[in-house]
Amino acid sequence: MASPITTVSGPDGVVVVGNQVWAGDGDSTVKVIDLKTNKIADTIKTGGTTRVDEMAYDPKDQIFIGINNAEEPPFAT
Repeated sequence: MASPITTVSGPDGVVVVGNQVWAGDGDSTVKVIDLKTNKIADTIKTGGTTRVDEMAYDPKDQIFIGINNAEEPPFAT
């Protein structure tokens, strides 16, 4: 008998901002990872329940956007 397949939603969208990686995660957060220490420096909650997916960063105006496209309705942070 085959084992059941378990679906796990983990990190997805990623942007690099200076010495940091911002990664969308399955718990509707963005993890900010310090590349010098390889540690999570911050966790940003988006208020959703699904993975933060697509992301973009505007270095000129220092604006970040992350999309929770699996939410109903989808939203941006």
